[in-house]
Amino acid sequence: MRQRDYFDARLDGLSTEVQAFIADHQSVHQRSAEHVDRKVHELVEQLRRENLMRDEAMSTAILKAEAATNHRFESVNEFRATLSDQATKLLTRDEYLAAHQVTVDRINDLATRLTALESLAAGRLAQRTSSGQLYAWAIAGLSLIVSLILMLQLLIGA
Repeated sequence: MRQRDYFDARLDGLSTEVQAFIADHQSVHQRSAEHVDRKVHELVEQLRRENLMRDEAMSTAILKAEAATNHRFESVNEFRATLSDQATKLLTRDEYLAAHQVTVDRINDLATRLTALESLAAGRLAQRTSSGQLYAWAIAGLSLIVSLILMLQLLIGA
């Protein structure tokens, strides 16, 4: 029995060593698992912070892009309004040329009348005395003034 006792004792010793070894490794394993859990938790928190920062940056960029787009559309709308105002307020080339031709025709007509008045005044001037000459010059000057006034009215009115 001695041998049996020896093996039993040896087995008990080995069993104790194995249990101690297992307990020691479980402790190491537990510490490793805790360390891994802590690192995973830190990484998750870091990713959350980075995602928040990215989301804030994207929100800011979107707001800036929207503001720039709105500003651009405001500029385009102002330009369209300017074009619309020009279309209603400005003359076309054809309208201008037609009105200008009417004005030129009126000026030519007034020049013809003035020439006729001047020649009439010159004929009468030759027949009259010096006081008559003064009267003719006054009529010619007055008709010149009247024709200039009419021309200015036509130019300003057109």
